Amino acid sequence: MDWSKHRGFSRLARIGGMATMPSRNRSLQLALPLILPQVDQLFLYFDKYDSLPDFVAKSPKIVPLLPATHGELGADGKFLCLELVQEPFIFIGFDDDIYYPPRPCR
Repeated sequence: MDWSKHRGFSRLARIGGMATMPSRNRSLQLALPLILPQVDQLFLYFDKYDSLPDFVAKSPKIVPLLPATHGELGADGKFLCLELVQEPFIFIGFDDDIYYPPRPCR
């Protein structure tokens, strides 16, 4: 069933959550171009990072989150948007080491 056509879901923002770490930098760069077209925003938690990678600034859809600001959360940092975003939205959880086909979040 396509829930996007029911109960006003089509009007809600699609917000993704993901956590990454330095050892997955390459797979993250491969995953982002497949994920970003599917969401309005991607809250991306950078576990074990002191600063953001340069490529992050290139996308206005990415909301970068660092441990220095939000604490040491590990993979649970993927869910920070559930606390930070106040209005209703559709949450989509992503992993940085999975190849996503185009538009699985339709």
